[in-house]
Amino acid sequence: MKKIAFIILLLCITALNVFAQKTGRARSLALRAHKEYLDERYSYAIAFYNASVKYDKPDSLVIHRLAESYYQIKEYDSSYTYYDQLYKRYGNDEKIMHRRAELLTNRKKYEEAILAFEELAKRFPANPVYQHKYIGLQNRSQFFSDSLDYTLGFLKLNTAQSDFSPQLLGRNFVFISNRYYKKVIHKQFGWDALPFSHIYKVPDTTSIIVLDQIPVANEKKLFNTLKINDDNTAATSNDNNSIAAISLSGLYMGDRNDLPMFSEQLDARFNYGPLCFNKAGDKLYFTRNSSRKVNGRFNLEICEAQLVNSQWSNIKLLPFIEPAYDFFHPAITEDGTRLYFCSNRPGGTGGVDIYYVNITDGKVEPAIIHGGKSLNSAGDELFPTIAGNEFFFSSNGMAGLGGLDIFRTIWQKNDWQTPVNMGYPLNSHADDFGLVFNNSRFKGYVTSNRRGNDDIYAFQKQEKIIPVDGVVLNRADMRRLSGVTVYIKPKRDTGRVALPITTTYTGSYRFDLKPNREYELQFYYRDTLEETMAIVTPLQSDPYELKPVIIGKLPVAAPVVTAEPDRDKDGIPDITDKCPDSKGIKPLKGCPESDILKRLAELARNVYFNTAKADLKPESFKPLAEVISIMKEYPDVLLTVEGHTDNQGGAEMNKGLSQRRAATVVRYLTSKGITADRLKAAGYGLERPIATNATPAGRALNRRVEMKAIFRNMD
Repeated sequence: MKKIAFIILLLCITALNVFAQKTGRARSLALRAHKEYLDERYSYAIAFYNASVKYDKPDSLVIHRLAESYYQIKEYDSSYTYYDQLYKRYGNDEKIMHRRAELLTNRKKYEEAILAFEELAKRFPANPVYQHKYIGLQNRSQFFSDSLDYTLGFLKLNTAQSDFSPQLLGRNFVFISNRYYKKVIHKQFGWDALPFSHIYKVPDTTSIIVLDQIPVANEKKLFNTLKINDDNTAATSNDNNSIAAISLSGLYMGDRNDLPMFSEQLDARFNYGPLCFNKAGDKLYFTRNSSRKVNGRFNLEICEAQLVNSQWSNIKLLPFIEPAYDFFHPAITEDGTRLYFCSNRPGGTGGVDIYYVNITDGKVEPAIIHGGKSLNSAGDELFPTIAGNEFFFSSNGMAGLGGLDIFRTIWQKNDWQTPVNMGYPLNSHADDFGLVFNNSRFKGYVTSNRRGNDDIYAFQKQEKIIPVDGVVLNRADMRRLSGVTVYIKPKRDTGRVALPITTTYTGSYRFDLKPNREYELQFYYRDTLEETMAIVTPLQSDPYELKPVIIGKLPVAAPVVTAEPDRDKDGIPDITDKCPDSKGIKPLKGCPESDILKRLAELARNVYFNTAKADLKPESFKPLAEVISIMKEYPDVLLTVEGHTDNQGGAEMNKGLSQRRAATVVRYLTSKGITADRLKAAGYGLERPIATNATPAGRALNRRVEMKAIFRNMD
């Protein structure tokens, strides 16, 4: 009996010893994980946390930090698993509830996310973000209303790592990436165990390949490994060398897509972020990490570099940088007088806000100015870019589809107006940011992590518009009234900016609006609201004429107008005559035939083709846009596009080339909504010269396109 008792006691002691060893090992691994977490080395923290839970059940702190670490490296499914566990244990914690709600949105669990944000809005009404998110998700269909306006294409240069925030410098395509450069990792970022981010370039944008379909990545994942010993000391021969694998976010696509670094002068020791160039292209403002720790962190800072003898030099820290805080994501106005940026410095409206500094005589001033309520929310505002009087930025504090959504605002009345969500497909359930337009303003690039890691997409705007025409009359004499300010805004979206236009000397106005939408028009004369009008635009793209708006007061004893006036006696009443003081024709709404014919001839002279080809040059699109506008404004205009050449080459070859060029113009016009029955292409080759072919100047004049109009419905 004593022997049995002794054996049982021995087994208990052994079990306790094993348990103590496991508990001690779990504790030491968790301590190492906590250290990595506090140092923001989240990928390594995950490895140690996961190793620790193999030896002991995790406590709430381990679960919370594991959830947040996965969130920071954008492993959202794993993050949600742990945050959902925390929510079930600690349902009243605001930060846990908020993070879980965001993760539901990111995973497109919209109905669950609506309930989560509704609960947050009720429990924590002081934070307006929750109410914005709740209402936005309930009405998320509004973010898809313009989805046909844009097409997205996936860039072949994307890798399994992060590629993001492109900028255009001449023909250079400049972007940020933490890709594996030449198969050598010089520096690793502990945040996600990937290489430091550097600035890369594609020397010529025409060489960028846009894939018709987003490729399916290989199932092969990238891994990093850590050897884990039994405490926080160096490994010894007594340690058990456990291997913890860290999955690198995203799938390996089998192509490293090696591209040159943007500049050898930008030191590879730093981790780089978004940048911008001034309009002249000789100044660069960029984000990088500081070389010195402050309060245990390498904070972000903005530097300036100058282009001298084709080299980026004179690199210096901007004077407004405060070492204790992050300063990042610069964006400069086109006139070069303001530099916007993001910062987590105290005194803002949320976590990260947009600020700006003035630039005087090319020098950045030190005084920091808050960007204002239009650009900031109680959440984070990031990645600003500027195009003319338009400002684009990303926010997670305003109503959207999830993660960071891109917003647009315009400069009006000496301030930025209420921002508007850009909608799908530029925005998605994930983080969307870094939008930049090319010179045409119809094409550009945007970054999104909707596939799991940051990728760059090309987008093209192909917005369908309805030309809406109207006229304002003076009630006193029924004459057309100039100088009336007309505001228009979508009826169902009070947040959108009312864009003003002033009536011309003929009392007319025009808006290009979206089809099948409700709008409200407001008519102001001498700063007084005189009239309002509600309209619904049609589905078709033909011009839409509104009934005349009559404003002003009828004078006492004013005569009753019984006949419609016609000042130019062309048979078209002034109320519908676009040129009431010049005799015109009905198909041109009362304007002279010669005006349109002359303008079409001028526009045709500015349509150019590549040498010996039928491809339109980029500078041809602007005059053709005006041709399209004329055709839409006057639906009774029929157009013949004629192609002509000089006498260089054979007659048959020239005739074929001229026919192809005319057909190219016709195809372009039909692609923009002009019906084919109103267009005709004719190639005459060298048959109809307008100048001598004996001189280069004469031959240049003979290489041309002509546009000749005829009119229907003359009666």
